[in-house]
Amino acid sequence: MNATTLAAAMKTQLEATLGAGRVASSPEVDAICTALANAIVSHLSANADVRITTSTAGLQRDPSSGDPTLAPSSAVVIAGALE
Repeated sequence: MNATTLAAAMKTQLEATLGAGRVASSPEVDAICTALANAIVSHLSANADVRITTSTAGLQRDPSSGDPTLAPSSAVVIAGALE
């Protein structure tokens, strides 16, 4: 996985959550997703940690406390090394 792929995945999740019309034409969203993806990939590369989990559910509730959380709904690992 590289930063470009991760940024695209972030944007896809935002489109699903906020609506494609609000996200698709926003250069600010592109810039934020790209910056975050670059920082995440740099951090993971520096720490040799390539385990990334995904979520398609967006904001969820912690089952034990009922508090909102951004934790993934599953521990699905994205296969492959960082590029």
